[in-house]
Amino acid sequence: MKKIKLALVGNPNVGKTSLFNQLTGLNQKVGNYIGVTVDKKIGYFHYENTYYQILDLPGTYSIYPSSEDEEVVCRLLLNLDDLDYPDKIIVIANSSNLKKSILLLRQVQDLGFPVLFALNMLDEAIKKGISINIEKLRKILITEIVLINARKGIGLNKMKIKIKNLNQKTKTNYFFFNPGIHYSLAINDVKNNYKVNTYQAWYYLAHDKKFLKKNCLLNKIKKKYNIIPKRLQIKETLDRYEEIGKIFSIIVSEFLSEKEKNCLEFSKKIDNYLVLHPFWGYFFFYLFYFSFFNVFFFGQKFLNNL
Repeated sequence: MKKIKLALVGNPNVGKTSLFNQLTGLNQKVGNYIGVTVDKKIGYFHYENTYYQILDLPGTYSIYPSSEDEEVVCRLLLNLDDLDYPDKIIVIANSSNLKKSILLLRQVQDLGFPVLFALNMLDEAIKKGISINIEKLRKILITEIVLINARKGIGLNKMKIKIKNLNQKTKTNYFFFNPGIHYSLAINDVKNNYKVNTYQAWYYLAHDKKFLKKNCLLNKIKKKYNIIPKRLQIKETLDRYEEIGKIFSIIVSEFLSEKEKNCLEFSKKIDNYLVLHPFWGYFFFYLFYFSFFNVFFFGQKFLNNL
């Protein structure tokens, strides 16, 4: 029977574990990653003659780790020799806060993985007045998108179909992040020595951790081209958020209900005519000041008399 290895990747608290539990049910086990105390959750499910192993990775905002949890994710995505190295990846996003999730998605895409983008709790985003044009988002991100509610188990069948249809043999012939000409010589040096793609080479240069193979050689390349990893990380983050800002201007619109509009207008009137007014503003400031003063002053006297 065909076996496919999946990994669930996403920011903290986007519903990864809920989705993992829905997909695997009781068919799961918990251990520890080698050398760290972070939980390792592995589960299994079958779909149309295919056996899927699914790994619930710790939450991370980026593939540049700032904690032990996040380092686990980076180790797995860079280590082809890891027994759990994924064939395909599901990036899960909270529909109400897409920007950080798209940053992570772009990084995973540039590493060369086939990716399914799962938008969790779209109904909650709509309640908050956020409208997302899914078709435009799919075209811009150039990846499959599925709408789910991980807590309620909604959208799982569509997800399984899209997972099956993700073509893991397709290699990315383009990159969403452009490192620029300035670093091209260093990148080519890393590509030739490590046999990796352009973004992986950039990532090796931008990474300042010790777990990469041939670390001694990598340090020589960094020294040769005067590479400072943190500078590369900052450049990438700023460039990616610039792209994400453009994406949001196209695919996201925020709307307010009539009730919310009235509340907003009422709040503005209070600010303009009372709280921020050049005369009444001072009046209300001193009124609040003396109110709080009296509460604490007489409250303390009352407590002292008890």
